[in-house]
Formats: sequence, structure tokens, C-alpha cells
Amino acid sequence: MVNYKKIKELKEKNKNYNQLMKGARDIVSKYIPELEYIDISISLDYMVSNHGIDSLKGIIGVDKFEQENGKEYPNTALGCIAHDLPRPSNLKEDIYPKVMSYTEYCTI
Repeated sequence: MVNYKKIKELKEKNKNYNQLMKGARDIVSKYIPELEYIDISISLDYMVSNHGIDSLKGIIGVDKFEQENGKEYPNTALGCIAHDLPRPSNLKEDIYPKVMSYTEYCTI
């Protein structure tokens, strides 16, 4: 379940929260276009309520990494996002379950 009280507190403490959320939402929709806006928002809210605002920064960071190193390390952003972002219909599952094991992730 999403802790909207915690999200409200994060929004009040971080002036750039909405900008980070929009950036992360746009990035997720770029890599996983079949998800609708509301689904992405639910997943991101859940992730933020459990892992904090740095999780949004992580999505933005992995996209920048992909842009800079995509030829050498293809699909890194998709793997990270799909592995870390919960499925909106079942927040205990990843968007794409078993996209990448932890060992595979560590060898990138």
C-alpha cells in the first residue's frame, strides 16, 4: 500500500519533488510504453513511499547512464527500472519479473 502521508511530507520538504516525479514518469514511459500514466504514477508513489526521493533520482540517473553508455551497456536502464519498479496491479511484484537477477545486475 502506498503511504501518501509520507509522500506528502516528502513533497513539502523537497521543492523539486514534482519535477523529479515528472522526469522519472517520462523516463519510465519511454522504456515501458505499454504502461499508462496512472499506472506509472502508482508504481512511482509506492517506490518513493518505501525508498524515498532518491529512488526518483536513481531512475533519472540510470537513464543518463544509458544515454552516455548505451552502446557499451545496452538495456541497462530498462533492466534497472523494470527490476526496481513495482507492478501497479500487484505492488509486491516487479514490472517485469525476472528481467534480470541480482547477479546479472551486478555484472553490468
